[in-house]
Amino acid sequence: MEPSQRAMAGFGGPALAARDHPATETLRRGMRPPNPAWPALEPACVQAAMLRFLSRLLGYVVLAAGFVGLVYDGARSIANNGARVTSLSDLLMTLFKERASAFQGSVESVAPWLWQALVLPLTLAPACLLGLALGAFLLWLGQPAREPIGFLSRP
Repeated sequence: MEPSQRAMAGFGGPALAARDHPATETLRRGMRPPNPAWPALEPACVQAAMLRFLSRLLGYVVLAAGFVGLVYDGARSIANNGARVTSLSDLLMTLFKERASAFQGSVESVAPWLWQALVLPLTLAPACLLGLALGAFLLWLGQPAREPIGFLSRP
């Protein structure tokens, strides 16, 4: 007796009949059947969503690092009984000892005015505030697009 005949005869019930359904072959191969409720995502849409996700993820990590730096500076200020701030140059020298001094030489070899006008004031700024600002900027950059007000979203 064929499986479909057994299902009709009542031997397998609906479970056996479902095994013979064409969609089960799609599921057996590991593919999902198309869902008409979900529109097909275009590759550009997927890439934009992935970049927004990465921007938000990096923004949260940098924001958390800025907050940790703020707590570290606050605890150090309380312990030393005076305001102590970790500058970006101190942080870079702690993390990358050899490369930090080579960075200054490479920037000055390209454009000497760039080091004095832009990079030096940036490295003297508090590292925690730069981290908080960069993290907030990345979170703002990664936010999804807003729906326009006054337009119908349904046809």
